[in-house]
Amino acid sequence: MGARRLDNFVGDDSSYIGYLWEKLIGIPLIQCIPQFENLVKQCRRRHQVLDLPRLQLVTQPTPPSCDLNIWNPAKKPSTPRLSPPIWVERTNTFKNLPQSEIQWREKRDSLGLSSARGIFHAVDFLTTGRLGGNRCFAGHATKLDLQDALEAFANTVGLGTVSGKLHHQLSRFLSLILIATLCVAIHEGHPIDLVDTAQRKFLSASRGSVCKTPPDLLARDRAAVRWLLAEQQRQFARGLRHRAFELFLLEGGVLSFYQYCPKERKESRVFTEKIPLCDVPEDEIQASVPFWIPFFVKFHVGDRWSCSTICKALGVELLSQNHDFQRFAQMVKSEMPVA
Repeated sequence: MGARRLDNFVGDDSSYIGYLWEKLIGIPLIQCIPQFENLVKQCRRRHQVLDLPRLQLVTQPTPPSCDLNIWNPAKKPSTPRLSPPIWVERTNTFKNLPQSEIQWREKRDSLGLSSARGIFHAVDFLTTGRLGGNRCFAGHATKLDLQDALEAFANTVGLGTVSGKLHHQLSRFLSLILIATLCVAIHEGHPIDLVDTAQRKFLSASRGSVCKTPPDLLARDRAAVRWLLAEQQRQFARGLRHRAFELFLLEGGVLSFYQYCPKERKESRVFTEKIPLCDVPEDEIQASVPFWIPFFVKFHVGDRWSCSTICKALGVELLSQNHDFQRFAQMVKSEMPVA
């Protein structure tokens, strides 16, 4: 759809079609799906194969009429979606974004991020998976050592996602940290096919089945995470400051959700301006422990890559100096945020 969209809608064509349906009909498309399914069931019953005696089939005086609306019983029906359509999830994401201080407080309370204890509990979860003091990620490690560490990290994140021990939002955010780590590995010369192997290991662990995702779709996940970091940087500059990172933890979607991010600069600008702004207190405790993904990547890789190298690989400049990470690491170590 190359023409100008209604209400400057941002999203892919399928999302826009669902949006237009709701505008014109007044009923969300997802609410109509059960009615469509009932019509399909009626059609299947109408065309099901009848168990007739052979004699009746042979001696029937007139041939049956031909119905062009044929359902093939040999074709297995497609599995219905377990999650809502992307355009529905995207619309709900914008609706659920906090705007007032009361809404921000409610969102934080739902994840336990309104207190220092809850914040550091979340940080502990997001730094889970470090291997032996990061020895495998050390700067002198071989390519094989790095691959072993990446696969172990991917498996840990995948199992954490499927186990559901903590809030699923933290698990989703941890998957973004993993994909960002893989992006840095590629930028620093690690073979893409080995990175794809580690990424499939994460997907296999999270799905509970062997993953055979093709390389182009894996690359799309990595591109989506790089876009997300660029968007957080834009929101930080707009005035959300540390809340720009926290926003995608409180209301972040699954990894595949970010594949539908804006592809062009103009679309990104429209998306950016849809995020509601607010007055951000500089003295709130969340400002001392920002949920900036490159910081958590640095936690996992240890001495192998510097903070500036990580940010350069991910295409961001915000908080990219090593002293920025050291200040964050010291705050995490002391567990005493500045209020």
